Amino acid sequence: MKTIAKNCLIKLVYILTAVASYGATAHAASFLPVVTNYQARDYNGKLQNWDASQLENGLMCFANNSGLLTFDGYTWNLLKIPGEYICRSVMADGERIYVGSFEEFGYFFKSTAGVYEYISLSDHANRENFRNSEFWNIVKIGGTYYHLDATFDNTLGKDRETSEIRYDYFNLDDSQIFRDHEPLIAPAPHCGDHEHFYYKEKKLSFTKKEDVYKRSLQAAKKGRVLIFHWRGGYLTKEVLKELLELIRKAGDEKDKTAMVSINWPQAVIRVQYTDMQVQESVTIEEANEEEQYDKAIILFEGLPRDYEDARNNFRE
Repeated sequence: MKTIAKNCLIKLVYILTAVASYGATAHAASFLPVVTNYQARDYNGKLQNWDASQLENGLMCFANNSGLLTFDGYTWNLLKIPGEYICRSVMADGERIYVGSFEEFGYFFKSTAGVYEYISLSDHANRENFRNSEFWNIVKIGGTYYHLDATFDNTLGKDRETSEIRYDYFNLDDSQIFRDHEPLIAPAPHCGDHEHFYYKEKKLSFTKKEDVYKRSLQAAKKGRVLIFHWRGGYLTKEVLKELLELIRKAGDEKDKTAMVSINWPQAVIRVQYTDMQVQESVTIEEANEEEQYDKAIILFEGLPRDYEDARNNFRE
């Protein structure tokens, strides 16, 4: 009798626990956030959106091919850029909405009449300094400013069939971005944080040559692409030769040939191993959409002394 009562009690506890668990799950499911997808026809813009930011009052801002889009949760509004060019970048700061476009940058602000008006900052600069140029992003994360140039990233590896996304210009400081960007022609926030750029955050910024070898060996073994940043001093001809020898060694151990490309100003190296019997080579990448030079392939034995030598030689 005691055994039967005990078994009934256990079953009752089990049933109550199951019911409570189901009830909690159903209750939690009822509070899932609602996701709404918007089509281009909904916001009266074009398909491509390049950037997004948010004002302190919650207003969402989007850099769209048609101009600057704003959304307050109910209504979409399209603000045209002078010349009706593509809006490439947007950053909300205080009550201003800064935008960058083709040969144009400035900000929108809400006037006393309650409508957004535009102030051009590029009108106060010599336009000859940025003819045929587009303006990249300055983003603000946790109160700190960083450079981010998706336009330059998009030019890297564009001859490859894969839809690979690069992050060589993601959260850079002033010293990094101006290695291959023209100096600013108007006042801008100082970007001084060197600790949170993409490759360092992803633990792909190496200071030791043995780390390059280990990760190259893994890439050769698993057939994966390795993209890393070199932070162990200047990427000189001598240092690059040492790194390439280690990359070659890792490939030899797995009977594979390394295909290497280098974004020299940013010290970013892309490694992909192939089973094909081809000559090992290095491609110098020029990340500049408007003045993209033809890429040149050089052998391991014929590396230029430094980036400037390479750049000058490839222009000839």
